[in-house]
Amino acid sequence: MFNLYKYFFKKNVVLVFTMFFVVIGFKIRAQQYVFDEVGRALGVNVPLVNRVYEDKNGYFWLPTMGDGLLWWNGRSFVEPYAENSLSNDYVLDVCSYKNDVFILTEQTLERFDGRLFVPLQLPFERFLRMRVIDGEMYLLSQRSGIWHFQDDTLVKRTSFPEDVRMYDFQFKGNEIWLATSKGLWHLNDRFEVIDKIMQSESLRVLKVIDSSKILVGGENGLFSVDPIYREYYSVFSNAEVRAITSNGEDFWVGTDGDGIWKGNSKGVWINRRNGLENLRIRSLYFDKLQRLWITTTDGVWVMAGENNRFYPIAGGVNRGFLSSNNVQWLSSSSRILRIEDEREEEVLDVQGGVILAIQEDGEGNVIFGGENGLLVLSSEGKHLSHWKDEFPDPFVTAMHFVGNTLFVGSASRTYRISNYKNALTFDEVLSEGVSHLASFSDTLYALTHTSGLVSISKSGEISQRTSFAGYSLKELMLTSMSVNPEGNIWLGTSNKGGFIRENGKWSKLDLQVESIFDWYNLGDQGMLATTESEVIVVKKDGRFWSHPFASTFPLGYLNRSFPMGKTKDEVFFSTNEGVVVLGISAFSGLSTLRTEIFRIDLYFDSHTRWQDKSGELRMGSGVPQEMQLAHYENYLRFLFGTAEIPLLSGFLEYRYRMTDLDPNWIETGEIPEAVYTNIQPGRYIFEVQARWPGNTWGGSVDTISLIVIPPWYKTTIFYILAGLTILLLTIAVVRYRSRQISEKIRLENAVLANERIALRLQMNPHFLFNALESIGNFVLKNDTESTMKYLNSFTKLMRLTLEAGTDKDHPVESEITLLKSYVVLEQLRFNHSFEVFFEVDEEIDYDIAIPPMLVQPHVENAILHGLRYLEGRRGALWIRFFLEDDRLMVEVEDNGVGRAYNREQVKRKTHRSMALEINRKRIELLSKSFNRELFLKIIDLYDETNRPTGTKIIISLPIIYLDAT
Repeated sequence: MFNLYKYFFKKNVVLVFTMFFVVIGFKIRAQQYVFDEVGRALGVNVPLVNRVYEDKNGYFWLPTMGDGLLWWNGRSFVEPYAENSLSNDYVLDVCSYKNDVFILTEQTLERFDGRLFVPLQLPFERFLRMRVIDGEMYLLSQRSGIWHFQDDTLVKRTSFPEDVRMYDFQFKGNEIWLATSKGLWHLNDRFEVIDKIMQSESLRVLKVIDSSKILVGGENGLFSVDPIYREYYSVFSNAEVRAITSNGEDFWVGTDGDGIWKGNSKGVWINRRNGLENLRIRSLYFDKLQRLWITTTDGVWVMAGENNRFYPIAGGVNRGFLSSNNVQWLSSSSRILRIEDEREEEVLDVQGGVILAIQEDGEGNVIFGGENGLLVLSSEGKHLSHWKDEFPDPFVTAMHFVGNTLFVGSASRTYRISNYKNALTFDEVLSEGVSHLASFSDTLYALTHTSGLVSISKSGEISQRTSFAGYSLKELMLTSMSVNPEGNIWLGTSNKGGFIRENGKWSKLDLQVESIFDWYNLGDQGMLATTESEVIVVKKDGRFWSHPFASTFPLGYLNRSFPMGKTKDEVFFSTNEGVVVLGISAFSGLSTLRTEIFRIDLYFDSHTRWQDKSGELRMGSGVPQEMQLAHYENYLRFLFGTAEIPLLSGFLEYRYRMTDLDPNWIETGEIPEAVYTNIQPGRYIFEVQARWPGNTWGGSVDTISLIVIPPWYKTTIFYILAGLTILLLTIAVVRYRSRQISEKIRLENAVLANERIALRLQMNPHFLFNALESIGNFVLKNDTESTMKYLNSFTKLMRLTLEAGTDKDHPVESEITLLKSYVVLEQLRFNHSFEVFFEVDEEIDYDIAIPPMLVQPHVENAILHGLRYLEGRRGALWIRFFLEDDRLMVEVEDNGVGRAYNREQVKRKTHRSMALEINRKRIELLSKSFNRELFLKIIDLYDETNRPTGTKIIISLPIIYLDAT
């Protein structure tokens, strides 16, 4: 039973004890904890979180006031994946029941099955809490008490007076306990009230310890209740209690305004003096690593374990030592402190100066070595002796006991001292200064300033070691040395990390650090090394891992951090700012790490909706247990982490592999991501695993089954159908080929017939009449020269036309010659009213062919219907031949009146030219004959005022060579 007097009037008790210790020269130290905020950077955007909940699968959930329900996905707190949203963002409580998560908001109770939030009908009550007891779920109403959730409905189990408010409940066996506004109520398994205790107290929370002890808290403090004898007493008062939890040894009580009370048979307060900024606590929870999660009115905080703490020391610390009776001895340049049971006493009658080594003899006396020689104090701090002037070199740098003999190293020598309490007796064993001393069996090891590692046998024989695992002494800056009980020698350097001699062989430790300050033997836990910013534990088998909590504490502040000693549960370190204590259990970490794949992105898109591709999705993440993807859905990114220990993923290392793709595991370090592109059809299993740095890969493996379905054209059925199809096609092709030969002959004949039609169109009577009329006009004008030119051009054109008419195709050069003869004739006829420009690509070889007279009809149209009626500007005609994308291109462009003008003329005339239509038909037949496409395109040209400025004809032909035709 608690002693009432220890907890009554707690503030007065603390004041009395403080005054007492000041009088006798002691000072109570303020223990400093480190609290890490879980805020916006980790996804928590609202200040008020009602609790931290860990479900049966190890997932963490935060019910928030204003941001809905949050889930830890391995990297941050996010909204759980769902196809819809919560109907209310003010969440009071959350619990895992059967295979679903239930969420209690201010207005609704909702079930989350991994896909949907499903609102359930609630009575008109204000529900506060949910509990799952023996596989059944119960809810607590503030007014009517306990309700039982059965078959998706709520069944009322209790009924209380209207003036009573319910705040918390707990089942213990067949008994039920209720914290109410009128005391602690006791119910039986039929939900009948059988007893009421403390009816004058308004209670908020309770925790049933056992059948004879219950802790309850309310507006007036914390009470311990004995339900058997109906007795209770106040543990502390004048503080409103909001939360009670336990980590197995102590109880932790959160209050609204006074911080956290920690205790069992006695208690202490954790408040601003200990580093806790917000004292208005709403909930407390211990996770697997014994970190305390604290929700307050202003955010969520995590305290990194009860045994991990920091004691600041005014003026700093030079060296520290933990004696066998757990007394801390701390030295600075001006004083020595003795700390026992959290009480700090300054040893005032001695001045140790700069202390570099502290040792304890077999009688409990403590020896300090430094710039002022040897200082010997009793276990109570009494001054026994001080030796300085007696030494040739009094600057002590190292000390080590071998049995009852003390070895002392100085800046220039090493001594063996037989008597140091009453009369000094010593002899020199090494004429060299040392920084560290250690021993194994009968051999003393000294880390010297100039000769490396020196060993001194019991007989006084000296040997030196100046090279270590291939590194010479000149390459190394030795800083520390230790020998463990197995005789292994551990060396630390400031530039090459650590070395070990094991079974007579030196090897370099792969610790991924360059500078090691000091070593300390942890026994079964291995060796501990301190660096500039972290603590490294090196296992006996050579494995190592960085202590995940070290970055939380001011270890070293980049210049010094040294182990002082250890108890059964803790390791003490001296730093330049004070003393850091780390729990030994934390060095082992979790025995296994459960890795989780919390996101899979398809095509690196936003959160992919997997419900269409998988039947079963994981709770919270929406990640499928197995996936079936089409062959083109083969770009995947996997994101993973450790959902069971939030906030520590950055300290872990990962590896993954895809079966049948990766022959070996792929290690990613601290990067929790894997990317696969162009995954071929098949069946795969993606695997991922995590470990503490340096540990073996012994944790659980998370897996996702993956099936990439091949395209339809790579299936067995397709191959069978394809074979049958090929057989049928072969038969059809043979028959088709014979018909094709006949069709080709017919098409060639049709082409020749249309060619003759085109030739007749080119030399139609209308053209002959116009030519003869022009010749007659020249004769009447007695223009003999023009008459002769016209007749020569006309004769040449007729000859070229007749020659071309007998061939299927001819060189491009011949087509150009024919066109030039024709346009010369037309220029004479129209008195040189237009100019003609030929543009021929130099890459057009002589053997490139073109069907004869294919271009002439379009040139004629350009002259007769475009340039002939042009007024106000001089006519121009461009005829271009060039190669483009393995095709022969021909362009005929004029700056005439355009087709719009000619359409108006046609309306007033009965004559209609058939040249263009026949040429189109000719091109169509040529395409079939060549079995390649020929294109004809007509473009109307306009200026910026949309006035017609001419026409462009584009003919695109496949390149045909004379020898191929």
